Amino acid sequence: MNVRNAILAGVIGLAVATQILPGEAGSILDAVKARGQLICGVPGQSIGFASEVNGKYVGLDVDVCRAAAVALLGDAGKVKFVPLAADKRFPALKAGEVDLLVSNSTLTLTRASEAGFEFLAVYFYDGQGIMVPRKLGKRSIKDLNGVSICVAGGTTTERNLGNHFQANKQTYKPVVLQKVEDVRTTFFDGKCDAYTADAATLYAARAAYAPIPQEYMVLPELISKEPLAQIVRDGDAAFARIVSWSFFTMVEAEEKKISSKTSMKC
Repeated sequence: MNVRNAILAGVIGLAVATQILPGEAGSILDAVKARGQLICGVPGQSIGFASEVNGKYVGLDVDVCRAAAVALLGDAGKVKFVPLAADKRFPALKAGEVDLLVSNSTLTLTRASEAGFEFLAVYFYDGQGIMVPRKLGKRSIKDLNGVSICVAGGTTTERNLGNHFQANKQTYKPVVLQKVEDVRTTFFDGKCDAYTADAATLYAARAAYAPIPQEYMVLPELISKEPLAQIVRDGDAAFARIVSWSFFTMVEAEEKKISSKTSMKC
């Protein structure tokens, strides 16, 4: 989805859909407006989702944050990006260090039922995969019995991996690291046999970081469903509604082929 081009057009519909009644705004919305800036938690250097290029953040997660900034403050530039390691995402949100989390975080029943968080729009549907060097000679996840697998700790990715291998009566050696960058580097340095993450992340990592991309393959099976969602703290319905509709209106604008350029002609 060409998110950036649809931001301005989406706000036209958003202005109507998210009118805030007097006294309805909550503490988060008030704080964002007073600050004049939305603080958005994003993943660290995840190509296609959030990465720094020539000093500027780009990617899908980044664009979702910018759209929310337009809806809240009328300016896509009024957003501060805070890169967060996987195990720091939810503590940072709970502590109020970020207003909004758009950080490749999977919507799960356990997380959705946890006090203090509200999952909003699902902005990307993915599934967990596994990448291996072609020289390893493995062509299916069923062939991976006994291999070492690099995985980010404190994530649904780590839990899914364990559940899948246990259910299929396979063994593996987990190589657990906290930062996505460390997981990726360790794998491409040959210090583990396989690398597991959401499939989109694996393909992006292969294209951008593999020494020779064609020497690696993402195995055909997916071991989970990964709906990635916007997340905010509980307690501010007005803020949550604006953030949700900032994404919904972009989808609608994209379907109707409305962009910032075409909207200016209205």
